[in-house]
Amino acid sequence: MALPTAWLGTSLGSILTISLSIPENDLRKANVVQSAPTGAMFRLKGSILSMSLLDCNGALIPYSFESWREDSKDGKEKRERTPTKTSSTKMSPTNPDGLCDRQFIAIASEKQAGVFALPSQNCVYRKKLVDFDFIVKAEIISMKDSVCLICYASNGHLMVFTLPSLKPLLEVDFLPLADLRYVRQMVRQ
Repeated sequence: MALPTAWLGTSLGSILTISLSIPENDLRKANVVQSAPTGAMFRLKGSILSMSLLDCNGALIPYSFESWREDSKDGKEKRERTPTKTSSTKMSPTNPDGLCDRQFIAIASEKQAGVFALPSQNCVYRKKLVDFDFIVKAEIISMKDSVCLICYASNGHLMVFTLPSLKPLLEVDFLPLADLRYVRQMVRQ
């Protein structure tokens, strides 16, 4: 059984992977959650802005998590009626020998984007996004039948890249960050 992990992006461009050992349901109040770094670390230039997991075909793997709810006065009654576990999770295809890479992690920072194979942690694609400016916002989204990385740079460029290959699809002038701040200030007044 695989242990759950937490992936932490830092302002220094590192991604740390923390393994979590969660006690069984009946022991959760008595035992603590244990965590330990797995040793996996990825580095890019600039602060980490976005990261997502892709399966072996490059499709976006949806986030799988369990909702957390506080106990209320009538907590037990409500807890029995309200399911907190995800009803279905998508799994990527697996190879019977278990030794090959089966997933990718796509990471975007203020300066670079990288795609790493998992579990080998090899960098399969890396792209310098900007020279002198920085990326303000980066998102990994599904668009039609493909997955894309969309970046908004401080110079006003809007860039779209394919995933996992990081090939440029589109680059257009949108609105420089300085102009965007001015527009926001004028709208507030």
